[in-house]
Amino acid sequence: MELAAQKEEKEARREEILQRRLREVESPNSIVLAPRTREGHVLARLTYGLDRAVGRIRSRAGTFLGVQEAVGQLRKVEGFVKQFKDFVDSAIGTDSKFFLGIMQEDPETKRMMAQMRNSYVLVPRSNEAREIAYLIKRLDPALVQFRATCSDFTRTEDFFKRLVELICAFDSLVGEISGAVNVPYRQPRDLAPIQKANSGPVDQADPPNQVEESSPGKKGKK
Repeated sequence: MELAAQKEEKEARREEILQRRLREVESPNSIVLAPRTREGHVLARLTYGLDRAVGRIRSRAGTFLGVQEAVGQLRKVEGFVKQFKDFVDSAIGTDSKFFLGIMQEDPETKRMMAQMRNSYVLVPRSNEAREIAYLIKRLDPALVQFRATCSDFTRTEDFFKRLVELICAFDSLVGEISGAVNVPYRQPRDLAPIQKANSGPVDQADPPNQVEESSPGKKGKK
């Protein structure tokens, strides 16, 4: 009986999450992330944390938070967004057609993606979170393709090291700016193995409740 009740509760929770996604995806500002890699899932969860903290900084600036303090925190975020973009551009190139396809997903495609068990629907309150979300949408499929086609992983050590460093820097940033405005922050559970790896490729693992996997072949300008 207890196991049946737990199963029923779990199913009810999944249905609640699905219905929330389907409501949120109707927003014209919604972005749907459906990562297939461990790294993609961690980055998606960190983006939620970033959006909450940046939203709080902007809403408190000038009254509950000093202007200079707010500016300083937002500059840190701006610097990280640039770092993330530079990493993605240098790793996989800047295919404008591919990027436009990501930006112009039609409502039906977004609804379909939102129904996927391991997807996320973000309705960003900040431009910074929006930009990072689109960078994740570029990076994640490139990681999948890269791992599927790479014939010599020994030549990719630098790329994976930079990726791990980027994820750890993102975590540190979100923790820092969340603390500055008293926004609760909990590290994504799948971040621990990435931090433990410290550098080099991250071991793949099948996803628990929401899961992951991958790194890139370069797409040049056409």
